[in-house]
Amino acid sequence: MCIVDVKVMNRLFFILFFVFFGINLVFGQETSDIFQNLETMSSKGTVVTLSQEDGIADMVKIFAEQKKKLSGIEGWRVQLYSGGGINAKKEAQDVKGEAMLEFPNQKVYLIYDAPFWRVRVGDFRDKSESLKLYYQLKKKFVNCYPVRDDNVQYKGF
Repeated sequence: MCIVDVKVMNRLFFILFFVFFGINLVFGQETSDIFQNLETMSSKGTVVTLSQEDGIADMVKIFAEQKKKLSGIEGWRVQLYSGGGINAKKEAQDVKGEAMLEFPNQKVYLIYDAPFWRVRVGDFRDKSESLKLYYQLKKKFVNCYPVRDDNVQYKGF
């Protein structure tokens, strides 16, 4: 039977733990940080140094993550409904259903942006394009109006 010294085993365990922990820290970091990329050395040996207030890097990361979630461009839609409260979701779904029946060729969006439910129609690059649909929708949905939207799915460039 082989008896191993407890002190030696503890030292060996801690050494292995810190080696694996250190490797994880070095290779597990994400290199997509814009500030790290800008501060790397160029091929000519020059270094760009950035100075900013505390929290700026975090704000840029949050902004970039939000923009990644958006798959469209900034443009215009026509808003048919906006409401909050207990019945707002049902009312928004009803308005969406009506819009889909009346305008089957238009894309209708049901959007929840807490605490509001909204129904928007169309995908337009500029306001003048959205006004054509607006005048048609105004006959059926008297309270509709054109709105800017940051996530317009525009295909006709």
